[in-house]
Amino acid sequence: MKPLDRVLLKQPQIQDLQEEKEQIASTLSPSNPFRNKISKPALLSARSRSIDKTLESYAPEPLPGDEQDKLAKLEVELRTAWSHGMPTEEEMRKNPAGMVDRHRKWEKANKGIILKWKNIRRQLEPDSDDPDLANIERYRPSGVMDRLVSDAQISGAINYRSVPQAKWDQAFEGKHPENTALAQVKKREMTEAQKQRLRDNLARGRETAKRKRLAAQTLASEVSP
Repeated sequence: MKPLDRVLLKQPQIQDLQEEKEQIASTLSPSNPFRNKISKPALLSARSRSIDKTLESYAPEPLPGDEQDKLAKLEVELRTAWSHGMPTEEEMRKNPAGMVDRHRKWEKANKGIILKWKNIRRQLEPDSDDPDLANIERYRPSGVMDRLVSDAQISGAINYRSVPQAKWDQAFEGKHPENTALAQVKKREMTEAQKQRLRDNLARGRETAKRKRLAAQTLASEVSP
């Protein structure tokens, strides 16, 4: 188990270091026909040793069962601790008065245990390439999104989407408003027969206008010198 106060490497960082080490090994290999042209092979060797040391010190590795159980329990305890008082998604998005200072205060108070929590997450899943493996945003509470916050930078608006239909039926005894926007639209909707009559009237109107234009053109040609 790596020390919990140590910032461990993420999986993409580990892969980059391993690929760099492989390239160095390929370059210094006796089978490389251009090996003799390397000006300072000692520097490459030193870099390869440095990568080994970095991976040994900062790369998470598979743990025995008893250590996994210990870290899994500690992960829950730390997450419970730093999530207490964590600003909600609503508060972070709407930014009410004093929210910035409150967030900074929470972040400062929990920075140490959050870093430990991130290291535990990486040690529990050392082979994971999930970019959000140790992302605290996955656990940020949502808050009440459908409400108005008058002193916020983004005030939002009140809506009732979160109220289940059963509550509405109970409050209005199964009755529904008769003059809603939707009801008005439905009242204005025409039947197929009405739509056809409208199309026929438009067609007759266009035909009448066409005949009038032809009559006017004929009369104009007859009276012209």
